[in-house]
Amino acid sequence: MRRSLTLTEILVSAFIVATIFAAVIAVFINIRGFTGGFEKNYNANLLAESNLNNLWLSVKENTWDSGDLSEGTHDLGSVTIGGTTYDLSYEVSTSGDYRKVDFKVSW
Repeated sequence: MRRSLTLTEILVSAFIVATIFAAVIAVFINIRGFTGGFEKNYNANLLAESNLNNLWLSVKENTWDSGDLSEGTHDLGSVTIGGTTYDLSYEVSTSGDYRKVDFKVSW
């Protein structure tokens, strides 16, 4: 007796394969959205680190009150990376003999 696939078996197999394929596509779409937030945080950290390194180079006794480390809020403008605009600013405050820098990156 010859055994062959019935139309029902073919339809059930196609449905199972389509369901698995849709699940794999959904996983890839969700991973892309999930890693997008990490990418923005990573870029913000790099921008903050770069600008704090530049401030480190500005530490001079003769420009302590008039340069980049003078007290108050300093706006560094905006930077666009990968379609996301990051606004950079920092605030300098005095604590005894030390200056404290609070760096802010927002997007």
